[in-house]
Amino acid sequence: MAYPGSKLYEIALEQGWKLPETWEGYSQFGYETFPLATKYLSGSEVLAFRDQAFVEYFSNPAYITKIQEKFGERIVEVIEDMLNRKLERRHLVKEI
Repeated sequence: MAYPGSKLYEIALEQGWKLPETWEGYSQFGYETFPLATKYLSGSEVLAFRDQAFVEYFSNPAYITKIQEKFGERIVEVIEDMLNRKLERRHLVKEI
């Protein structure tokens, strides 16, 4: 994410890369989230990968076991609740 004020943001401006149009576009969990594209992936593909990686990481059985041992079942329940909430993403909706 090329946050305003960062070097990457300056480069994005210089290169004319598409940036979020609103502050919400810089939020990792917002509806308007819009990460930078890469040489090989669109911003929408980066977002889809990010969301998938988030779910895979936090639902990994080894991670869950470690959290349960260290912090208890209540925190595991919080993580499971978090994973059950599907994020709505404007830039993942296929346009008709």
